[in-house]
Amino acid sequence: MMTGIEKIAVANNYKTVIVGTGDCSVCQIWFYELNCYVLYDVKKNFFIDNFPELIYENGVLLRSMVMLKKEINLQANNANLH
Repeated sequence: MMTGIEKIAVANNYKTVIVGTGDCSVCQIWFYELNCYVLYDVKKNFFIDNFPELIYENGVLLRSMVMLKKEINLQANNANLH
């Protein structure tokens, strides 16, 4: 399955898609992993350091941003755009 953002990446010849989500965003992390994204980085205390007020998701304080990436196979995916 190719998502809309991956189609945009292929159309622009990008080789990698990188996404970020909250460290307690279990469903989002699971979704990306199911779609072949792998853990890339963790930006410690991202939400605490960059937002004036604390952010909670489902009652849990967001602290760090989990970064995931997916390498795009341009040749195989270009065929899927047509």
